[in-house]
Amino acid sequence: MNLTLDELIAWGQSLEQGKFITPETRAMMWTPFDFKNPDAEFLYGWGVYPVSDQTSYGFTGGGVSGLRVFPDYDMTVIILTNGHKYFSVHNTVINHVAGLIESDL
Repeated sequence: MNLTLDELIAWGQSLEQGKFITPETRAMMWTPFDFKNPDAEFLYGWGVYPVSDQTSYGFTGGGVSGLRVFPDYDMTVIILTNGHKYFSVHNTVINHVAGLIESDL
């Protein structure tokens, strides 16, 4: 799937506003999937990323882009890059940007 930044932002806003799924379904989506391997931590279609004492949810693509939702802060961080020179820096950058906005992170 190829999206522009504006399309990704619009998608995230529609998800947040309940245009695609209900808040109850979204909460279920962020429930851990019961893997046979207890060390694997993944949700129903999303990754879970602990940051400080907070939980964020998101996904990455190709090692060069990522979308992360911080529900307790009503914040979403999107990063789009164009190469693997510093693979895989997207989670570090997302956490840093979130920390610039919310010092708890």
